[in-house]
Amino acid sequence: MDPKELYIIELFSKNPHQAMSRLYDEYYQFLYETVYRIIPVDDDVQDIVQNVFIEIWKKYDSLNIQASLRLYLRKAAINRCMNHIRSNSKIPHYTHVDDLEIEPDCELQLQIEADETEKILTEAIDSLPLKCRIVFGLSRYEDMNYQKIAENLDISVKTVEHHITKALKLLRNKMEELKNN
Repeated sequence: MDPKELYIIELFSKNPHQAMSRLYDEYYQFLYETVYRIIPVDDDVQDIVQNVFIEIWKKYDSLNIQASLRLYLRKAAINRCMNHIRSNSKIPHYTHVDDLEIEPDCELQLQIEADETEKILTEAIDSLPLKCRIVFGLSRYEDMNYQKIAENLDISVKTVEHHITKALKLLRNKMEELKNN
């Protein structure tokens, strides 16, 4: 643990308000950037980061940080992101049938098919295990490479590859079911 981190942790026992202020000043931007990489919605990011600090304040006297304050905060932020995703479970919609030039009598049928496909795909993505869904979302919707995802979620690149492979297989099976129905 670096001296700055040790100082903040020791300061909690002497002057918790000053320690919290120092913690906030030192790590707010870092946590903001960490959360924004996972959930790029400014209001949500601010709420999540604030909640990390609130939780630290609530239990500052019982914190047991062994390795690094920075890693502890990062892990807390990522856990909050997962909770947020779990409770909000919204997948962006990218189908824009309105932009296509099509015959008016075909438009309704295409819209219905696009809506059904999008609904099935969204349900399939929502049904993925949480970590798998997060990894898939970061890869497909945030255009992050496997290395970056691994760094952000503190997992190995092999684990990222496993989650992507699993997600694609499940989604492929779900879409295959759609074609056969």
